[in-house]
Amino acid sequence: MSEKKDKEDILNLLMQKEMEMEALLEETKKKAEALKEEARKKAREILDMAKRELEKELDSIREKEEKLIDEEIRRIEEEAEKRAGELRRKGAERMDRAVDEVVRFIEGGFKGPEDREG
Repeated sequence: MSEKKDKEDILNLLMQKEMEMEALLEETKKKAEALKEEARKKAREILDMAKRELEKELDSIREKEEKLIDEEIRRIEEEAEKRAGELRRKGAERMDRAVDEVVRFIEGGFKGPEDREG
């Protein structure tokens, strides 16, 4: 019976080892899952950090572009004001000439058809 007992002992030992291996395998799976979850968490953190950095860069670019646009608007407004001033000046000069012509006409007297030479 000793041989049967030895076989049983060996079989029990093998079953015990199998259970230990299954437990070790289950523990390894849990560790692997925890590592995967930690990697996902770190990846999300890295993505969030990159997103914040990109948003800061975008804000900076947007701010620079807005400054350039504001400068261009000011330049255009200054040019428009300059042109409007020139037009007002020319209009005033033409109005002065027209008034001068009317005054000369009035001062020179109106010459009707009977007063005209010819």
